[in-house]
Amino acid sequence: MIDRDTLAKELGFERSDVDMILNMFKKNAETSLEKMKIAIRDKNLKSIMDEAHAIKGTAGNLMLSEIFTLCQKIESITDFNTSILMQEYEVLKDYIQQI
Repeated sequence: MIDRDTLAKELGFERSDVDMILNMFKKNAETSLEKMKIAIRDKNLKSIMDEAHAIKGTAGNLMLSEIFTLCQKIESITDFNTSILMQEYEVLKDYIQQI
């Protein structure tokens, strides 16, 4: 779980601003997750990497290191393996749902 007060201090924002930013991030990340799930189903590795990259960029800017690292891991997968990708997808989805 993200400590929003600590994050606000680290980013130099008001808590209400962090709440708004994280809510927007979560909404956008959930859209990317849906696209990623479809890409996994369709075995479209490029789309999977694109969606992971989109989430990773914002996660990095927001100091969400667990999400950033997981997206980096997904981006580094070079051989399509549905089982591994679905496992990583589910972990990423769980992290994002906790925001």
